[in-house]
Amino acid sequence: MKSQGTLRIALSCAALLASLSMVVYRQGRALEVLRELDAARREHVLLESRRASLTREIELLESRSRIVAVAGSRLGLHVPSGEEIVILQLPEVRSDRPDRFTPRVALAVGR
Repeated sequence: MKSQGTLRIALSCAALLASLSMVVYRQGRALEVLRELDAARREHVLLESRRASLTREIELLESRSRIVAVAGSRLGLHVPSGEEIVILQLPEVRSDRPDRFTPRVALAVGR
C-alpha cells in the first residue's frame, strides 16, 4: 500500500513537471512569435514609408510644370500660342450608316 502511494506521488510529480514544462515551452514560443510579429510590423512601417515616398516622387515627375520644363529643355518644345493652334474637322463613320461621316473636332498645333 505504501508503494502504491509512492507511485501516485511520483506520477503526480511527473505530470506536474510535464505540465510546467509545456507552459514554459508555450510561453517561450509565444515570446518568439511576438518578436517575429514586431519585426514584421517594423518592416511594414518602413515599406509604407517607402511607398509614400515613391508616390510623392511619381506625383512630382508627372506634374505638368515638370513635364513642360523637361519638354522645353530636352526636346525644344513650348506651350503653343493662339496663332499656333489649328482646329480641324475629322470625319467619323456613323454606326447607323457606314457610307456617311459625322464630323469630329480635333486639335492640331503647327509652328
